[in-house]
Amino acid sequence: MGTGGGADNTLRLIADNSGGTDVIAMDWSNDGKVGIGAAYNTNYRLLVSNGLLAIAYNNNTLTIGSQNTAFTHIYSSASIPFIVNNSLLTTTGNLGDGTYPWNNIYIGKAGTKNIYYVGTKATSSMIRFLDNTSDANGNGISIGGGGAVVIGSGESASSFPATPGAESTYLLADGSVFVESNGDTIANRIGF
Repeated sequence: MGTGGGADNTLRLIADNSGGTDVIAMDWSNDGKVGIGAAYNTNYRLLVSNGLLAIAYNNNTLTIGSQNTAFTHIYSSASIPFIVNNSLLTTTGNLGDGTYPWNNIYIGKAGTKNIYYVGTKATSSMIRFLDNTSDANGNGISIGGGGAVVIGSGESASSFPATPGAESTYLLADGSVFVESNGDTIANRIGF
């Protein structure tokens, strides 16, 4: 146990393997940095510095912290996925925004995988996944929350004054409405 030389003014607690290569070191420096690693001052497995917690393992560094006043982050240097094995909750925030949008969203693999919306009076399953267990030609989707369903192009959907609790479906458009079948070969589609 001792102090390191140089300008970093580091207090070090070191356990070695009788002079061998296996070294475990804990460093405390005067700039607020705390590190635990396999060699003092380098190769930290755990590092706390400048508001960030960094964990290094398997050629990846996971950084958690508040790097500036704009946001906090969880960052993986190896660009590998994060796994959440239970609920991912947000109180009043969003999942992504205009600056940091989400890309593709994959939901579940099988069974009941629904998207719920929380209303003033009720929470409803609005989009339901219909699992096709027979073949690989595609799965199904069911849309509806027990009340009105409004589908529209242009401004029609947002401007239509539907009664939310009305059990009616409205198909709207600023221009034309097309209903066509036989679309698996689009040149042979049939319009109604």
